[in-house]
Amino acid sequence: TDKVWFFPMDDFLTSEAIAISPEFKISRLETINKIINEEKSIVITNLMGYLRYLPPKSKFTNSSITIKKGEEYNLKKLKEKCYRKNRC
Repeated sequence: TDKVWFFPMDDFLTSEAIAISPEFKISRLETINKIINEEKSIVITNLMGYLRYLPPKSKFTNSSITIKKGEEYNLKKLKEKCYRKNRC
């Protein structure tokens, strides 16, 4: 299959507590998004990635906001939507 995703984690808990890699965070979010929106796939990670607590799928999908290039948005409403989603 060509549906193989990487879920990277920092190797040590201390390194995660001190400085979480922004690149890893983006990669993890992209992988979670692909898992939710794709059919069966293979996810490659290490022990820390396997043990990492993740919220339920519904929490992730309900917290997502899709913004499309070229569309116009009411900034005030978008800010309110982001604020509400982060409080849930």
